[in-house]
Amino acid sequence: MIRLERGDLKSPAQWDEKVREKLPEAFEKRAREFEELPLSTEERRDGFREFAPEVLPKIKGKSDFPPLWRQERYVKEAIGEMSAEHCAYCQSPSGADQFGQVEHFKPKSLFPSLAYDWDNYFYSCELCNHHKLDKWPAEGGYVRPDEGRPESRFVFLESGKVISAMGDDEAAVTIDDFGLDRKGLRRKRRLAVEKTLRLARAIIEARLDLNQRRELMKTLLPSPLSSYSVAIDQSVRQLWQRLASKSPGEP
Repeated sequence: MIRLERGDLKSPAQWDEKVREKLPEAFEKRAREFEELPLSTEERRDGFREFAPEVLPKIKGKSDFPPLWRQERYVKEAIGEMSAEHCAYCQSPSGADQFGQVEHFKPKSLFPSLAYDWDNYFYSCELCNHHKLDKWPAEGGYVRPDEGRPESRFVFLESGKVISAMGDDEAAVTIDDFGLDRKGLRRKRRLAVEKTLRLARAIIEARLDLNQRRELMKTLLPSPLSSYSVAIDQSVRQLWQRLASKSPGEP
């Protein structure tokens, strides 16, 4: 996970109009009442659809949130730009094997007032979204891609495995609930890391002075929004520290 910048990304006026068309005025009041319930209660965990079905339209015979984030194409395009159409959580690119989706960071079933709030949207791969679903920790929360330094809260190994930084419980639960250490994802990260480390080892072993090798190593550090950039960046820096530790400086 890399830090994402929202910049001036805001929902356009047409979005607010669409939301007002689809939902009754009572929606906001009932959402506030629902969110006053403690997260630990069964009534809250059962979700807003059960709590206030009367303020949600019928979709295929069931009370549900109108999926405007999916129906209005400009939403996905705008949210996707923030992470260069890579998953905000695992950094996988969207492509032929899986589509990108607009994901509710705080699930709409537990936080209905945020169901149409763009600040609650991130671009996600299908698998991260499927793993998380409507989960939310009873205490604390998840690591947000647009706050602080999320890349410092995860430790990536050359094997592709990811673990949380020492003592970071939020990072640990983020890994578990989003499936960030799933088998297929570990393999993709490992292959990306191995490809870069082969070049890095050749640079380190070259008969060049330290400054020349350091400058060449810098060219291997990926751009932040590229696939698996945090895993690659950490691995390159770790290799440099191991093999060039006798000389000061790092890429």
